[in-house]
Amino acid sequence: MKKFISILFISVYLFSFQEFRQVFKLPTLVEHIVKHRIENGEFSLVNFLNHHYFSGNVMDNDYAQDQKLPFKQIDFTQFSTIVFVVESNNVLKIETPKRLFTENKNFFIYKNNFISEFQHSIFQPPEILM
Repeated sequence: MKKFISILFISVYLFSFQEFRQVFKLPTLVEHIVKHRIENGEFSLVNFLNHHYFSGNVMDNDYAQDQKLPFKQIDFTQFSTIVFVVESNNVLKIETPKRLFTENKNFFIYKNNFISEFQHSIFQPPEILM
């Protein structure tokens, strides 16, 4: 199940980009190459790419089909957002929150001049420094 969900999310993410959506047009590309090979037996893949992609937009008798090939047209999908800016003379006042808890400011401080009776023994009880 995790694998399926992962593949689903990756697919949705990749197909949100324009360039990856062009993969759906690959069957049209193959059909168009086959059509040119039937018309001219010496028409190679390099000739096809040169004629359709590197020569600019050539206006020939199959121009409409040429525009359906992948990466020939870029479709921009835009999301429109509308932002309203409202001017107002009202000033937003933010009050400081009331403290629910009080801080205990008793700090333990080490005193150098403190000499304990238990310092000379190995086992010592816990010390409270004030």
